[in-house]
Amino acid sequence: MAEGEGWWGGWLQQSFQAVKEKSSEALEFLKRDLTEFSTVVQHDTACSIVATATAVRNKLAVS
Repeated sequence: MAEGEGWWGGWLQQSFQAVKEKSSEALEFLKRDLTEFSTVVQHDTACSIVATATAVRNKLAVS
């Protein structure tokens, strides 16, 4: 039998396709997760900078 023929070849091809699809889904999930994480870090950093600048400004204004 040539490669890919019979039940063994069909099963192997289906398994390979399933792995490719799951890997693609996992990669897309990871991309979305990293994008969300990056957005949260940027937002939190900006908020921290504003809070620090405000605290410094208030401290200097009192002195």
